[in-house]
Amino acid sequence: MRRQVIMLISTVVIIVGLFTATMLSSNRPVLGLDLQGGISIVLFPVEGTDLSALNTAVTVIRNRVDALGIAEPDVQRQGGTIVVNLPGVKDRNKAQSIVGTSGSFDDQAVVFLCS
Repeated sequence: MRRQVIMLISTVVIIVGLFTATMLSSNRPVLGLDLQGGISIVLFPVEGTDLSALNTAVTVIRNRVDALGIAEPDVQRQGGTIVVNLPGVKDRNKAQSIVGTSGSFDDQAVVFLCS
């Protein structure tokens, strides 16, 4: 019984010590799009667009987003759309204009509609 009490007290002391050290070192979690704010853009290709060009479009859009300097952007293809999540964006109009710009991939024009 005494050994269990000592183990419990030791565990609590270690946990409290680690929590205190974490708080004093000013480590803060990186907040996601839902907590820190930002913008989520869904891009729909216009009708008649070849869906095989979407994978190339994802790469191009990811390169554009990386140029914005946003921490941990999320660019992914979901079926026939491309979803772009940009946490912490301050200038929403600039980000939307950069991401939503149409482009030409593999000699195919791909035009997106933002929502």
